[in-house]
Amino acid sequence: MRRDSWADAKQAVCDLIEASGGSLHSKVRLYKAFYYAHLFYWKSASGVLTAHPIVAMPNGPGIDRGDELLSELEREGRIEVGRAEKGPYVESVYRLLTPVALDSSSPRDQAIVKAAKWVRGKSAAQLSEETHEYSRSWNSAQVGEELNIYIDLLDDKEYTTLERRLASARELVEGVFSATSAPELATLRD
Repeated sequence: MRRDSWADAKQAVCDLIEASGGSLHSKVRLYKAFYYAHLFYWKSASGVLTAHPIVAMPNGPGIDRGDELLSELEREGRIEVGRAEKGPYVESVYRLLTPVALDSSSPRDQAIVKAAKWVRGKSAAQLSEETHEYSRSWNSAQVGEELNIYIDLLDDKEYTTLERRLASARELVEGVFSATSAPELATLRD
């Protein structure tokens, strides 16, 4: 992972907390907001919000090494991680300690705000259920595996076409390598 992707992910987390009014309840909500911000940004600006990996977690897409990232933000004094009672349970509360200025004309910040609004008021179960239903990348991955979340935005026809093209490409590659002997491969590597 590139170091700038780590810094970008930390900034995106702070921005999501800011867009949520300065505090955000529940790790699931934070992780899903991070995922959705990437999708909203891709869809509106045809770009990648951060290069930080999003991975398959038991309850849907999540921030790779998220606990480590959040701990670092806390040690830096950028956020405070507290706890709040939710009925008989306790959930994490992420509070921004230094306000962040979001630019309403920036496509990046618009995606951040849209994601924060999308997760607001939804329970962790609702957000997980959404990703379980709609995230192709999560449904086809093992826990811990990095996700190609952008396939989640394809409609069924686009996805089927892409799958067929990928299968054809695999056949071509396999054909090339099965027709090439081991000594020929060794010369190709040199």
